[in-house]
Amino acid sequence: MDQSKPLSDNATDNRPASSQDRFIDMHCHPSIKPFGRSYPLNINSRFSWRRSSIWHQKLPTKIRQLLNRTLSITRFTQTDMTTLSEGNVSVIAASFAPLEKNFFISRVGEGPLVDMLTDWITGIGRLKVNYIQRNKNYFREFRKKYNFYLRLHGKKQKIHGGVSKYRLVSNYDEILTNMGKDIISVIPSLEGAHVFTEDNTRAPEREQILGNIDKMLSWQYPPFFVAPAHHFRNYIAGHAYSLPKVIRALLNQKEGVNTGITELGLEVIGKLLDHKILIDIKHMSRQSRRDYYQLLKSPAYRNIPILASHTSVNGYPDVYSDADLEEDHGVFFGLDINIFDNEILLIARSGGIIGIQLDERRIASRQELKKVKNDLPEEDKLRLLSGFVWNQVAYIAILLDSADLSAWDCETIGSDYDGMVDPLNGFWTAKEYKLLYDHLLIHARAYLAGPGQQFKLEENNISAEEILDKLFSKNALHFLENNFNHE
Repeated sequence: MDQSKPLSDNATDNRPASSQDRFIDMHCHPSIKPFGRSYPLNINSRFSWRRSSIWHQKLPTKIRQLLNRTLSITRFTQTDMTTLSEGNVSVIAASFAPLEKNFFISRVGEGPLVDMLTDWITGIGRLKVNYIQRNKNYFREFRKKYNFYLRLHGKKQKIHGGVSKYRLVSNYDEILTNMGKDIISVIPSLEGAHVFTEDNTRAPEREQILGNIDKMLSWQYPPFFVAPAHHFRNYIAGHAYSLPKVIRALLNQKEGVNTGITELGLEVIGKLLDHKILIDIKHMSRQSRRDYYQLLKSPAYRNIPILASHTSVNGYPDVYSDADLEEDHGVFFGLDINIFDNEILLIARSGGIIGIQLDERRIASRQELKKVKNDLPEEDKLRLLSGFVWNQVAYIAILLDSADLSAWDCETIGSDYDGMVDPLNGFWTAKEYKLLYDHLLIHARAYLAGPGQQFKLEENNISAEEILDKLFSKNALHFLENNFNHE
């Protein structure tokens, strides 16, 4: 995998703030709500007014915005295909993984009230909640979701007077073919190796797991990358704590937390890498990530790029330290669900990529969030909230420049939208990527114009427009060009 060829960059300093008109998102969940609502038929409806359609758009009305501001519950769609089309998003990496059963098994018990509350939070429907509570076979559910996407693959869809479509893609050339044609390229990905399990009530069987990977590899559109860990124990790789403490009081996330990659997990990861499927380090525990970085030192995997599809920095220096971490670490959320400084360097040196997650709970400390007061003018709120994203971009750039590395080439957007996130207020959906771009451009210009903001490496002294174009599309395209080449 050649990471040596940069894309040509034709950005100039005098373009207007609205110069960026196509966006890429390296991690989102368009199908969680519509796939849930399609149960029991599991059919992706061609009628966008149906909640079982991936084109169904549920707008962030004032009431739904208020609900999100007060309870952090997102009762609107963020990356349905209609919203993506309206937001000029040309490429997404969509997680095809089914929801984990443990999300729907509460320590307070089961019953209609719990089911109703769970449905209200997730938006997937009570019938689907009941099904997930009973279902043992994750792999079958994964296959159903794959077929759910295939049903409308390449089909024209009328939206607000125009016509659009989405297409699953298996390589970079197919993305290039779709560019500029009102086609959303959908890159399959997986969040959690639980997807290869056929009985989630017990430890998985090696032959079954590896056999299901073989089945997946035979599909026309296998995933581009797989995250071995997710929120709960899967016997493949230990996970980091990812749920807020108040939610962990209701859901048991403790089993398997902070453990490493298992013997079976090393075999699974090796098999995926051997078939050009990249590994996403998101949700892996510190120990799992250490184990993975050690694996990458072997000659067979030395040139594998490290991918963090949706994450934030925690501001701590060393992933190899077992020191306790504070949730509030300066301006950042400090726990190890986010990445450490030396991981950022590893990612950059490997030719990898970092998707910045647009989730308030991950991107900033509580002290920073408290600065966004309700009585502030809306423009001031947007300035502060977009500033949280800029803090991530600038921190990574400064760290890389100090290590004599290219400062702006490994950051992109990995929103995690529709993954039950708490979005930055005002930047509610993918339709607001243009708005976010323009606000980040203001931050970038102010930052570059500030005293002492000359970077050590001359190649890192580029314009604000170039920085933002890289963040919102060019870096992702470069990464895909070098690595997305399923045959």
